[in-house]
Amino acid sequence: MNYHKHHIKIPKADEPEISIDYSNNLMQGPESFLLQIGVATPLKRNIEKEEANLNVCLVLDNSGSMSGQKINHLKLAIKTFVAKLPDRANLSVVLFNSSAHAIMGKTPIGGNRKNIAQRVENIFASGGTNIHAGLKMGFEELLKTHKKGMNSRVILLTDGMTNTGVTDPEQFLPEFKSYTEKGISISTVGLGASLDFDLLRNLAEAGNGSNYFIGNPEGDIQKVFIDEINSLLFPVGKVPKVRLELPKGWTVEKCFGYQPEFINQNTIEIPLENLTCNSTQIVMLNIKRNNFKNKKIKASLSFERNGKKSRVEARQFYRNRTSQTNPELPKNYSIAQMANALKDFAEAYKNGTPLDFKPLKNSLATTDWLIREKDKDVERVYSILEKMLPKQPANLARP
Repeated sequence: MNYHKHHIKIPKADEPEISIDYSNNLMQGPESFLLQIGVATPLKRNIEKEEANLNVCLVLDNSGSMSGQKINHLKLAIKTFVAKLPDRANLSVVLFNSSAHAIMGKTPIGGNRKNIAQRVENIFASGGTNIHAGLKMGFEELLKTHKKGMNSRVILLTDGMTNTGVTDPEQFLPEFKSYTEKGISISTVGLGASLDFDLLRNLAEAGNGSNYFIGNPEGDIQKVFIDEINSLLFPVGKVPKVRLELPKGWTVEKCFGYQPEFINQNTIEIPLENLTCNSTQIVMLNIKRNNFKNKKIKASLSFERNGKKSRVEARQFYRNRTSQTNPELPKNYSIAQMANALKDFAEAYKNGTPLDFKPLKNSLATTDWLIREKDKDVERVYSILEKMLPKQPANLARP
């Protein structure tokens, strides 16, 4: 849902904005409607650049499944990433397959870009996937020089599930919690469909970082590493959280892509990715109301910035006769329900349960109904789902 930029209110100053939109004609049932909470951050020119105390470790999967174009696109993306890092930044690189090893310890970027590029070019793919060993070594590399106040981050990229070493994901979070508590953040990048989505998401959430899913290695890897550069150099807020307060008696039937904490029946809190410049995030929810009276909806965004806590609020007067408040809602809902179908399909694949293609087909059919002319953002997710369906004879219509 948050891969693309959204058409929501963009702040003019250096503080983020929060907005509320809704649609009464996208959900089934007269008592249900779609609610969107939007968060937009300031433009890069309005944010002070942070170049000091930057400490990054790339933890990269170079198992056999990464061979071919995947590893080539990864190398190109890392070179782009290194080229945009400031001279004063420090970089280390850890590779993992069946085991883990550091091909480069803490190295200042200034004066070493060519050397770093050469080391990256010499990466090749082979072996199994030991995510645990790679992450542990990555954290330990950063811990050698990490101090309070430093901007230290692990960026983990993998295209598979761990199958060597410690394979129980339940052991990962407790073990690595001590590192994140020291202030080392982690962003996770999943490439392809054979992933442990829950592990990558939980690691990123625990480490106050971002969680990315890459469907197209050629273009998406580049975007991910550019987003990470902006997050490191132009941070807006850490530990952001959205709080939604609904009228009494209204309930959240579904929250797409997030796991909200229910404060009570009509109030929830949702943790977001760390806020960086020139970005947007949305939360989409299916809301059930208990009456047809017009009511006020309240949303707030809390975050930490420069050691201080901040908060911004928004209020929206809901009217049941208003069809929708933002023309982009059908597009965002289409992407959300396709992504949800993909997530459920991936979990069934991981758990070894029989694969049901019907939800994938239904989500594509819903998109066809809602979006007649699909733009590149819709097409990106649409094409991922299409490729996962069994091939049909040419004379049969697309679902």
